[in-house]
Amino acid sequence: MGKYEDEYEALNTAQRDAVNETEGPVLVVAGPGTGKTQLLSMRVANILRKNDVMAGNILCLTFTDNAARNMRDRLISIIGQPAYHVAIHTFHGFGTDVISQYPDYFTGRQLLQQIDELGRYELLRAIFEQLPHGSPLGAKVGEDYIFLKNTLDTISWLKQNAIAPNELHSLLLANQKFIEATAKEVAGCFAATPSAKQLPAYQKLLKSIQKHMTGTRYFGFPEYAAEAAGELKQAIAETDPGGRYAKPITAWRSNWCKKDANGQHVWKDGGQAYRRMQAVANVYQELLDTMAAQGLYDFDDMVIEAVHAMETSDELRYNLQERYQYILVDEFQDTNKAQLRMLSALGDNPVHEQRPNIMAVGDDDQAIYAFQGAEVSNMVAFSRMHKQPARITLEENFRSNANILSLSETVSDQITDRLEAAVPDAHKQLVAKKNYKIKILDHMAFPSELAQYDWIAMEIAKLIKNGAKPETIAVIAPRHRYLERLMPYLREQDVPVAYERRDNILEAPIIVELLTMARLVVALAENRQNEADALFGQVLGYDFWGIPAETLVQVSLDSYDKHKHWLEMLIKHPDKQVQDIAAWFVRLAKRSTLEPMEYIIDELVGRGEDGIDSEYDELLLPVAKAE
Repeated sequence: MGKYEDEYEALNTAQRDAVNETEGPVLVVAGPGTGKTQLLSMRVANILRKNDVMAGNILCLTFTDNAARNMRDRLISIIGQPAYHVAIHTFHGFGTDVISQYPDYFTGRQLLQQIDELGRYELLRAIFEQLPHGSPLGAKVGEDYIFLKNTLDTISWLKQNAIAPNELHSLLLANQKFIEATAKEVAGCFAATPSAKQLPAYQKLLKSIQKHMTGTRYFGFPEYAAEAAGELKQAIAETDPGGRYAKPITAWRSNWCKKDANGQHVWKDGGQAYRRMQAVANVYQELLDTMAAQGLYDFDDMVIEAVHAMETSDELRYNLQERYQYILVDEFQDTNKAQLRMLSALGDNPVHEQRPNIMAVGDDDQAIYAFQGAEVSNMVAFSRMHKQPARITLEENFRSNANILSLSETVSDQITDRLEAAVPDAHKQLVAKKNYKIKILDHMAFPSELAQYDWIAMEIAKLIKNGAKPETIAVIAPRHRYLERLMPYLREQDVPVAYERRDNILEAPIIVELLTMARLVVALAENRQNEADALFGQVLGYDFWGIPAETLVQVSLDSYDKHKHWLEMLIKHPDKQVQDIAAWFVRLAKRSTLEPMEYIIDELVGRGEDGIDSEYDELLLPVAKAE
């Protein structure tokens, strides 16, 4: 038999079902260690064997470059050379590829240079400086805008959900219309403390809210009225008609309402909250316009730009659908709504009749590690947005002992938004395929964090006393701070410790020095001389310059006595080395207004013609590039 046949024989029944199910939508619920990468690779191979398609007609999407490389390597081992022609991308890489391959559909905005979070913060701060008087976002504490960081986070969230400023305005307007239409009824309904006797009034309010429901989903989100009605209906159902109190109703009121200046209950998202979000939408648009004018884009733009182009251009969408006839998605639980909209656009073709050839592989339990706006609800959405999707569950685990799986199940059972809560037949219970030897697996509960540390230390001391070698004992924690707190307890028990902490490289002295030098360059470029004075005092004190401390003290005194800035004193200093260093920083500051900061960093680490040879050379160059 060939490589494919050998690998196919090694698959279990559920894996074979997924490999063979090449047509239509397929949702594979797969826990850790169940062979997802092998499954995806084998399915690609099977599609090429069974169907009249080219390798370039298959698109595989995942979340990290490393995962993409692993998938391609596995595929190469199975099908050989054709694996190089299969499109394997991260979502952001695919978005970038669409933009570069189809530039005619992105003429409205040039994407020339990626910007980091600090760059976006500075752009947004400049926009905040121009806010009109009375803006709900304009509040400040000292020189800091209270809502600036929250606004930046909100814009990132909106981008991750592919919501453009005009779409946010539409969503807000729809919500506001509903809020205004039901304001009087809400105020009247909660004029008194909620009680079971008032259930008819709450049921009347529910019917009123339901009348305003349109069934519209705004960019993947249910409408405000539908959400409020759903939770109120649940609260009414949980309220005992024969009881005295109505705690579920009170909880609903607390979640959805607040008191206004007149003491009446109103919807929380009306009034000031509405005006603030309208201001966010306006600032969001200004930020996009500013970035577009400078050819800048951020990490989220790689997906959102491609999504909006696919949704608004039938021609682009049909071209991509014709090109990618089979789509496979790994780690589907990590998708956010923007990425889900990308998949929806790729499969939105009338000829598919809601049954595009898309396989999504994910684990709803791993969604607790959500990042970049990831939502387990997307797994539920996949089941609902496609007609009769096949659902396959991989339950054979090849990685862990049965005890570990049993313990993990007790944890995952506590997750309230598992897939099986919305899709009952999606139950998953992992079974250990191999019987790995493990002596003890147990879990303990402690009344306090300190009691936990004390028990761990005593237990380790006991193991060592009974003959266990210290190097065979390991303590694992999710954060360094927990291990640091454990150390005194281990010392009290005279337990020898080998604690290898990976320091944050950005906190290393050499990196702090580099970043301080970069701040000095920026301060000089922006003519912030007072800040430059303080930074010059730090920077020129670094050992590699070799400037005596007495020289710096004298410069500081002269600057104070003559009421002049440090730069003026340094440029005219009798020591030529001091003059040269000051002039070098001035040249860098002037160039920083014309060149990207990475080139200036290059100079600071000693790579340019004016650079200095120092310990920065080899150690810091990768960090400088990353910065």
